[in-house]
Amino acid sequence: MINIDGSYLEGGGQIIRTAIALSALTGKPFKADKIRSGRPEPGLKNQHLYGIKAMQQLCNASVENAELGSANIIFIPREIKPQTLNIDIGTAGSITLILQSLLLPCIFAKKETRIKITGGTDVAWSPQIDYLREVILPQFRRYADIELNMERRGYYPKGNGKVDIKIKPRFDFEEIGNPKLKFDLISQGKLLQIRGVSHASKDLEKAEVAERQARAAKLGLNKYDIPVKIDSEYCETLSTGSGITLGCVWFRG
Repeated sequence: MINIDGSYLEGGGQIIRTAIALSALTGKPFKADKIRSGRPEPGLKNQHLYGIKAMQQLCNASVENAELGSANIIFIPREIKPQTLNIDIGTAGSITLILQSLLLPCIFAKKETRIKITGGTDVAWSPQIDYLREVILPQFRRYADIELNMERRGYYPKGNGKVDIKIKPRFDFEEIGNPKLKFDLISQGKLLQIRGVSHASKDLEKAEVAERQARAAKLGLNKYDIPVKIDSEYCETLSTGSGITLGCVWFRG
């Protein structure tokens, strides 16, 4: 049993997200104490709890103390069983943070896994859904075929965003040491273009919030003297909200 100090460094939820992902992948159980002790409201919140429960279902794990506010858990994984997971966080808890845990073991599962999540797609203190789609998933696709469909955005506080993702593995976990599977992201290369998406809830369309966000971003990026393309979009949501995600296109010769 591996013992994990949840108060380590920043003492946030990332310790638990990483722990359950690696536990499921390696088959090694762990015990975590002082969970999120570095936060104003310590213990498990909805997003962490539903991530643990989803992972429990994925690998038929035995879990103790998985409840709201809990400051310690025991997680004992078993074999990963590819399946369809349906997760409703019930709040605007971050969909992308839950996927941080689930994607890794699913990438090396034996068969395709499908995950349907309802929650927050674009909320504070977590990667936005466009960042996941355009930056993180392209790297994970080196190992698996991944199809992501964002059916609806979800802003704080009501959430209700919907994401449907399918992961079809191409390698076994035992192959991870193969030199052919390694990659290097240290060198950035030459910056060719900046792309992005500026989005807002439908009730902000008359105020042109998405367009104004895009214009402000372009103004700040003019100093780089490279092409900038930012799409603007609106969507029907339960809560008023907006956001913008920018990314760089590099040439690596």
